[in-house]
Amino acid sequence: MSQSIGACPVCDTSDPGWGKKDLKRHILLKHPSTHLCMFCLDDKGWSDVFPSQGAYNEHYRNIHTGIIENNAKRRKESNKRQKVIQCFKCTLIFMEVHERERHMFTVHNFDQCKLCFLMGPSSHIRFHIVECHSDKLCYLCCGNSPIFESSQNLLSHLQKCHEIIINNLHANLSCIECSSSEVSDFKSHLISKHKVTLPLELRQMRKRAPNRKQQLDDFSIREVTGLKNENGSDCFAFSVLQLLTRTDLFERLSSLSYSNKCSKHTFETCQAAPCIILNFLISYLKKRTFFPNNLINNYYSFGLYSLPVDVGDFLRLVLGSFNTEKDREIVHNYPLSERQIEAERSSNKAFQLSLE
Repeated sequence: MSQSIGACPVCDTSDPGWGKKDLKRHILLKHPSTHLCMFCLDDKGWSDVFPSQGAYNEHYRNIHTGIIENNAKRRKESNKRQKVIQCFKCTLIFMEVHERERHMFTVHNFDQCKLCFLMGPSSHIRFHIVECHSDKLCYLCCGNSPIFESSQNLLSHLQKCHEIIINNLHANLSCIECSSSEVSDFKSHLISKHKVTLPLELRQMRKRAPNRKQQLDDFSIREVTGLKNENGSDCFAFSVLQLLTRTDLFERLSSLSYSNKCSKHTFETCQAAPCIILNFLISYLKKRTFFPNNLINNYYSFGLYSLPVDVGDFLRLVLGSFNTEKDREIVHNYPLSERQIEAERSSNKAFQLSLE
């Protein structure tokens, strides 16, 4: 029940059961042309009657300046506290939607469809790609897949990068989840063997990019500038490079002054693994759009001699290529958890590239 309040300051009408809201309703209905202060009514239960709008405006400036902004700020903070952004799979709570999405990708093996901007478990995304985008996206690369202009380009990618057998311009689909080859009905296989249920567990992703100035643990997320993936044949390498750009590896390698070990001329073309990575990061942080030829053409510098390779395995090869005593310390203290690496291994992506 509303707290009892005094009479109307205009006509002295009163009611024992009136509260502040009842009094304001009476004033608005019975005295719409009268200049009263509703803020004073809220605060004190009564208000002076002002002779003009100008007199009321002066009263507001002197007594109540900023009250509307402060009330709006309090409501916004209250709504934010009440809004719970919880993980779809576990009990973790997040402050921002994009933090939850990053958690779903790195911890719960989620993937995305870059055409529909949907996210979901990797097996559900593979089902969705085969069902809706079988001529545009690679179901094995999933979120890291280039967008192919034709089905012929996609078939060429499957044959070259994933060693899929092509018969009569048709790919014999294989399952990366269980290493089954030549699955006759891929969607039925996912439903029967990998417990994919219909309707698919897909959710719309947040379309506005997160603030890149925010911190993730003890290292910064840098702005993604885009890499030019010309033929779509090095998806695993692009996934690893993208992951490295979101860490402080550039500062760690720069502090070791790798460039001082080579002349200025030879550093840019040096085939030693640390120089290749540092050279890539230098170009990347300059916000260039480019294809990292020095890395793509020198996989052997990282101990890789045959393709295709798992993303997680290539990530370990890259980190393991820093083999001096100080380099081992970098790898040992490197801010990549085993969980992140395993997420890379199982889903063939953890962080997405902006491919141009």
